[in-house]
Amino acid sequence: MLPRVLAVGSCTSRKRDDGCPHPLSLDDFRDARRLREREAALAAWQRPAGQMCTGRQHTHAVAGIETLRRRFGHGFAELAIVSAGYGLLREDAPIVPYDVTFSTMSRGDARAWARHLGVAAAVREACAGYHLVVFLLGSRYLEAVEPPVAAGGAQRLVFLARPAEANRLAGRGVTMVPAGVREATAYREGLVALKGKMFRLFALGLARSDGALLEDVLRDDTPASFVRTMRFGLEVSPQ
Repeated sequence: MLPRVLAVGSCTSRKRDDGCPHPLSLDDFRDARRLREREAALAAWQRPAGQMCTGRQHTHAVAGIETLRRRFGHGFAELAIVSAGYGLLREDAPIVPYDVTFSTMSRGDARAWARHLGVAAAVREACAGYHLVVFLLGSRYLEAVEPPVAAGGAQRLVFLARPAEANRLAGRGVTMVPAGVREATAYREGLVALKGKMFRLFALGLARSDGALLEDVLRDDTPASFVRTMRFGLEVSPQ
């Protein structure tokens, strides 16, 4: 049986609303009763979380998950979504449109609200059972996760992140793969969507190798094996 893969992405400012007049706000999420009432009022706009998020990083990540599922089966790869409204979401979780993002919060506010939502604990619980977990989170969303995150057993945690994040991500079983200006140029993608593009290329490379490169990634503390898999995917990517 092949190891299982989890991607942890984010749902930021761009979301599908289909003309929803008043998406949920942070104030709605702060009041449980008000939240229930507003969700009921917006029921016509309810969608699975994986379809609600429309940012380019997210769509890249979804494309990568679909690539892995087509090649290795549906249960091989899953996507978890860090939401500044709902906390950690499964991609099939039903949600309504909302307008809340950690990216516009201060570092302290982002961490405090994430703790209220239980994001850090939920992420660690979600990682259990996966051999490889790939994090596609920007700085404020990393703050919500409260690194470092400890890998379990033979598990490999891969963070696609700016080089400046390396110190707070370091730990046993953790690999930090640079995702900065140099990589944006190399992979022809803007910084906002870069991590999603890199995961998509990784998925293409893994599928193209029939999974042979995965064991290298699981054993390698350095970014070399992950980058090699991405480059293998880049050769078949439509860009």
